[in-house]
Formats: sequence, structure tokens, C-alpha cells
Amino acid sequence: MRCTSFRGPGAITVVDYRSDSYRVLNSFPVPPELASANDLHFTDGVFLLSATKNKLVRCTSLDALSDNGCESIYEALQLKGNPYFFSVFDGRTHLSDIAGCDTIYELIDIGGAGMQARDLFHP
Repeated sequence: MRCTSFRGPGAITVVDYRSDSYRVLNSFPVPPELASANDLHFTDGVFLLSATKNKLVRCTSLDALSDNGCESIYEALQLKGNPYFFSVFDGRTHLSDIAGCDTIYELIDIGGAGMQARDLFHP
């Protein structure tokens, strides 16, 4: 099984896990402004990384994290809270936020030019 995880602040680590042991496949540095990462998700050909406070970026590769090759999409999606956790159900990617808004969004065409976040739930 291939897993991707945060290795404390400052890195994302990709490992191969088998029979109670793992082997590190690669490690990707994370810039300081994204060191407070919450979640990482791959969809529509892009990696999405949410971080505190109010940061959401999309990257075509994890290598792009270290060379400022990621695009901030928080403002373009008109999010209001702190992007937190990604989930997939009904074949669609969803994003929850915390810290004041507690909204659930459906992310549409997130890898393309027509990306949008549709508000599904807002208390």
C-alpha cells in the first residue's frame, strides 16, 4: 500500500507500507507558509493541500511545493473559513472548513480553468 503523510511541519513523505513495515519512497519539502498543513488530496490530476490559516493550494506535482510551483486557489474559490479536510463520496470531491464557517463544499473542475466550490452545507 502506498501512503502519503506529513512528517511533522516541513515535509510530506511518501511510503510503501507492507506487513507492519514501511519504506520511504520520497520526501517533499513544504514551504513555511504551508507548514501548518491539514490535509492532502489528489483529484482531477492535481494535488490539493489545505493549511491553517485560510490556505488552499493546487499543484501538478509534489515537487512543485518546494519551488513555489503551486497556485493559491483560496480566493478564487471564494472560501470563507479555514479549509480543512477532503473527502470523496458519490464520485465527487468535497472540502470541509472550520474556524467560524463550518461549511461543506463540493469542488467542481478543480483541476481545470472552470474550478468552483459549491456550498452544500452552511449552518
